[in-house]
Amino acid sequence: MAERSRFEVVIGTDGSVSGHAAVNAATRFPWPPSATVTLVVATRAATGWSPAARSLAQDAAQRVGGRALRTLRRRWPSAQSRFPLQPPSVALLAIARSAGNAAIVVGSGGRGVLGRLLLGSISRQVVQAAPCPVLVVKGRLPHARQFTIGVDGSAGARRAVEAVARLSVPPGGQVTLVSVIEPVRMTSGSLLPARVGGALRAEAARLISERRRKMERLQRTMRVRLERAGWTVREVIRIATPLAGLLEAAKAGRADVLVIGARGTGGVKRLLLGSVAEGAMTEAPMSILVVR
Repeated sequence: MAERSRFEVVIGTDGSVSGHAAVNAATRFPWPPSATVTLVVATRAATGWSPAARSLAQDAAQRVGGRALRTLRRRWPSAQSRFPLQPPSVALLAIARSAGNAAIVVGSGGRGVLGRLLLGSISRQVVQAAPCPVLVVKGRLPHARQFTIGVDGSAGARRAVEAVARLSVPPGGQVTLVSVIEPVRMTSGSLLPARVGGALRAEAARLISERRRKMERLQRTMRVRLERAGWTVREVIRIATPLAGLLEAAKAGRADVLVIGARGTGGVKRLLLGSVAEGAMTEAPMSILVVR
């Protein structure tokens, strides 16, 4: 979410509860001041459709879009709408790419008044292929003030911090930086002489201590960037498995939004996000901002 002269928020909806949640959340999210909005209600046209069938589908999309646009124009009077005859994920991704500097907002699932013709549950497809940040809205997002960012030393985590630093800080805005250190697995002590077992436990403690110091240094650097942007920042380090530790910390901090940096842009689709982002998409109870 770079601070350029033009920043486009591309919002997908299908008229479902999930689609309404995405639209409402977009109006409450602290986008950069330069943000403009494009609403997308995509109709998945079937091969061989008659002109009459296409017209009916477009009419239904227009009705869905009209209601959503009225909501969006309370914040963005110049919000625009698009009604492409394309698969929803294709349409959203194409519009975001053409904008260049953009973010996509989608609901986490659901089917709308047009059934399988519109957005539906396509959030995973969009996240996997998006060249830009994607906000996946889970349930209602009445406000977005408490952000939790997963920090692991990767380039994706640094991009996640930078994206949040470039948002408009809301009143009471707070970021919690969370690093999770995996426990060091050692051979069962009952199978080893006491002296050997003690040495291995000491080595495990040393490794964890070393990793903690590394994460503390990394978090301090990120804290400076976020505080300069106006955020209040907390730092948390947990010893746990990565996904469980991150979700526990986000819940404990009452996060409105969990922010995760995706890992790269090439290779097998499932591997684009990384295992933590993949797991969070399914298991996190709060909305998720996936950043590339």
